[in-house]
Amino acid sequence: MLNVGQATSEWAESHKIICWFEPETTSTNDIAKKSGFIDEAHWMFVTNSQTKGRGRYDNSWSNSKPGDQLLISWCFRLKSAPQPIASPLLGWAVYKSLNDEFDLNLSVKAPNDIYVNDKKMGGLLLESVSQGPNHFLCVGLGLNVNSSPKDVLLSTCLQNEIGAEIVAKRWFKFLSSLHLNLQEATTMSQSQEIPSLYRAEILTALKKWPDNNVVSILSNGDLIIDGGLKVPWTDL
Repeated sequence: MLNVGQATSEWAESHKIICWFEPETTSTNDIAKKSGFIDEAHWMFVTNSQTKGRGRYDNSWSNSKPGDQLLISWCFRLKSAPQPIASPLLGWAVYKSLNDEFDLNLSVKAPNDIYVNDKKMGGLLLESVSQGPNHFLCVGLGLNVNSSPKDVLLSTCLQNEIGAEIVAKRWFKFLSSLHLNLQEATTMSQSQEIPSLYRAEILTALKKWPDNNVVSILSNGDLIIDGGLKVPWTDL
């Protein structure tokens, strides 16, 4: 069975992307933020298991079997600080990459959980660091690939949903797509507005979540929900 962390590290090496891989660490986002600024456009931190995996606010990220999940932090150097639209754009990037390669009934639950039908398969944690003129955006992604945590209700994994074992060739293809889409999203995240084409695709992803109540998404990332209430994405 594919060791997701090791395979991801091998993919990064083949694409000449700086990648730190450890079998176990505290949190890839925490390690990434402590690494300081690197003179590269992007780099990665990958592990098979986290002892202090984090979600938004005080939420934690649960491990399944070591090597069965994608536990990664992508770091992108930016020319200016990322704007609030970063969150919906990066959710779109993960959704699109998975959808294009695996053709599942995927959806996005705002702010940035990835679902298949009514079961959670992944989540994002975005954190930015700025020091004077230097900025980087840390994109933490946890994705259940070969299995999902037993202590998390209504969770699923990629292997179960496609009904087949994930092989390295297909995994590498997905990573290449994800890499390109994340680069596109982080570049756009420095702007004030989401282009209309991307808003339409994000809205589609949101509306496919079973319990969604989203009517539309504004150019600044705010959501309009049932009843006309406007909710900033950053408040979710």
